[in-house]
Amino acid sequence: MQHFASWREAFLNKSSRRVCALLGAAAALVVGSIVPAAGASATGESNHFTDAPAVADPSGEVESITTNAVRSRTVHIDVDGLLADLATGSVTFDLFDDTSVSFTGVGRGAGVDGGSTWSATGESSTFSLTIDDGVRGTWMSGATVYSVRPAGDGAHLVAEHSNESAGRVEHQEPDPDDRPVALSDERIAEALAQRPSGEQSPRSAQADGSAVVRVLTVYTTSARTWYGGAANAEAAIAAMVNDTNTILSNSGVDVQVESAGIQHVAHNDLATTSADLQALTFADTEALDDVHFERFITDADVVMMVRSPAGFVCGSAWALQLAQSGWDDDYAFGVIDSVCAPAPEYGYAHEFGHLFGADHGYGDGVGVFSYSTGYRAPVGNPGGRYRTVMAYEDGPDCECPVIPYFSSPRSIDGIGSIGSASQDNTRTMNNTAARVAAYRPLPYLTFGPDRLLETRSGPDNLTADGEFQGQGVRAAGSTLQLQVSGRSLVIDSDEAVLLNVTAINPSAAGHITVWPCNEQQPTASNLNYTPGGVVANTVLAKLDNRGRVCIYTHAQVHLVVDVSAAVPNDSSLRPVVPARLLETRSGPAFRTSDGQNQGGGVRSAGSVTKIEVAGRGGVPPTATAAMLNVTAVNPSAAGHITVWPCDQSQPTASSLNAGPGQVVPNAVLAKLDPQGNICIYTHASMHLLLDVAGAVTNGSPLVSIQPARVLETRSGAGNTTVDGYYRNTGPIGPYQWARLALIHEVGDQYVGRGGVDTGARSAIVNITAVNPESAGHITAYDCAFEIPNASNLNYAPGQVVANMAIVTLSYDDIEVDEGFCIASRGRTHLLVDVVAWL
Repeated sequence: MQHFASWREAFLNKSSRRVCALLGAAAALVVGSIVPAAGASATGESNHFTDAPAVADPSGEVESITTNAVRSRTVHIDVDGLLADLATGSVTFDLFDDTSVSFTGVGRGAGVDGGSTWSATGESSTFSLTIDDGVRGTWMSGATVYSVRPAGDGAHLVAEHSNESAGRVEHQEPDPDDRPVALSDERIAEALAQRPSGEQSPRSAQADGSAVVRVLTVYTTSARTWYGGAANAEAAIAAMVNDTNTILSNSGVDVQVESAGIQHVAHNDLATTSADLQALTFADTEALDDVHFERFITDADVVMMVRSPAGFVCGSAWALQLAQSGWDDDYAFGVIDSVCAPAPEYGYAHEFGHLFGADHGYGDGVGVFSYSTGYRAPVGNPGGRYRTVMAYEDGPDCECPVIPYFSSPRSIDGIGSIGSASQDNTRTMNNTAARVAAYRPLPYLTFGPDRLLETRSGPDNLTADGEFQGQGVRAAGSTLQLQVSGRSLVIDSDEAVLLNVTAINPSAAGHITVWPCNEQQPTASNLNYTPGGVVANTVLAKLDNRGRVCIYTHAQVHLVVDVSAAVPNDSSLRPVVPARLLETRSGPAFRTSDGQNQGGGVRSAGSVTKIEVAGRGGVPPTATAAMLNVTAVNPSAAGHITVWPCDQSQPTASSLNAGPGQVVPNAVLAKLDPQGNICIYTHASMHLLLDVAGAVTNGSPLVSIQPARVLETRSGAGNTTVDGYYRNTGPIGPYQWARLALIHEVGDQYVGRGGVDTGARSAIVNITAVNPESAGHITAYDCAFEIPNASNLNYAPGQVVANMAIVTLSYDDIEVDEGFCIASRGRTHLLVDVVAWL
């Protein structure tokens, strides 16, 4: 669940002086107040606003404002007369029949580009006005915001805004029916084609181990004008990023901000920063949708937008919440105005802090943890009054300058205390840094599936691009070099891919191994087969420096390879060269990569084996989950294997099913317990092999969960699902497809199934075919597309066979759910267990 945080600046009268310096003019201090209308104004003239007819609205901005406003009116403004009156004294004009605003001016100066610009802010921190060729202003009265802005055709729009979006809004929650913006599959494909290729990630590696957070900053059209051009705006923003890094370093926050780009966005500022934030987050216009597109290309973890002066509320950002959500990275946006953004107010750093869960001082917010508040020196402090970056002032007359520190329980020479154990934004940001830094790149990018290799010949045996097809059966002991990058949507800089490898009609029992061609062939296997069968398994395959994988086959066999996801370089899903972590058989050829967990003998029926994964086979000690390949060897009877984190209860879901005497592998994404272990339950006695292919790093948005059954087509006692939905539905096929929801409506709530978050965009599932009536295959795919020429699982009559798949979740406006589709060529019962979401 996300919260919405916004803030106001303390010394806006001090900000006014900096505005003047940037404009190159001695702009006047303007004091404004809202007063009830009483016929003629108390001072000055009231004839500067006159009613005007509605104007053309090609962009839809006027309609957007009027739709959301409490009330509005279109007016003509005598700008020259208004400026003349402000220069000589005071003026009052009517916003509405019952509301007027009064100003007192003391002068004016030349603005940017030779124009006449008057920009200043009231001492009461409730007023902001800019006058050039039009009038832009924002005023607060109590909790109500009033605004005036150009509306086109020489007219202006005056509006009264709902107090729900005004002032400091600490705990506004997004409507659960409002989905954060997501790029369409077509836009993702376009973005993938534009992402930078090459061996090196654009994200810098920090030798000190600090988290690197990439920020894309955009500035609005009004901000560009306010700064006096694009070059000035971009230089000012670069300074803000540098200042933020200085503050992080001063404070001991182990985060390095890296600019992913500074760009102009063709967006006209709305009445409030909170309105701008909503528009940016939900991509209300084509220009703002382009910002999301650029974020995807540049792998920016967070996005900041700089706008022109906003008045009372000069910045807004979504505040990170404690519970990890699929919406976390979709809400990594902040908006700050050009007055408050730089030093000495450090508004850019302030909104950046909200994105890490840092909040204001006591009484002004809580933050992600109980100690996530800023610090403000108390009245009577010997060193005077001051406040850290996140803290508010405690009154309009508080002389509390901002110091370039986030709060923490220490003292700074020459300053004094900057926090306490209960006021520690530094600790907050260190605890959430890994999570924010892992927003981008996404752990994986789903598409297809697309066929990359098809050794069989025939009109139906084709690859997606015509390459690597019809090459004939692979000889025993042979190795095939398969080009992957540059095909489908895999680019040169991708580090790994998710493949589905299928062995067809092997001449003898054997195995397949997949690895990067520039590494030595490992002893681990990805797939085991018996003569004449059709066996598939999912493989997380690391690519070599030329974007290739090598595929070794022990026996003569036809091979089919499909790709369904790419893992970008620097992803939080880290591929490793396959390494064996468990080998219960004995003998010189039966070794693990480090000599541990080998030769332990057959695992007895009903037993549980505990295996340490973290810190072995290239898996980082801090990993939270691992991509594993589990193999059952010669079970004594039909049965299943279940893999789960040892600190949790054993689930009813299965990870692998095998019959007596078989050798059956399956890919498993396994959540690790806090000590880095997994537990493996075996229903029948058997030998066990365990290989690791990848690890999920700390902070990853890929969330592994306790396996949960979400589809059970069989009837009978015990054959149910985690929530009772999608059970006892009967077999599927032949040549049928079905839609399976993982997020759906229950009553008036939108809920995820089996631990899947309502903001999830994709999921990792284990699909099992049970007792098929004929040979066939299963394809899991995005319901928005046609059934692809690819498969996730192959089965023969009477088998129980499983495989892992990554699926994209798409929305169905008829069923009002998020899910994926499953197609079956033959008739079979199906089980689906969900093990992770992104």
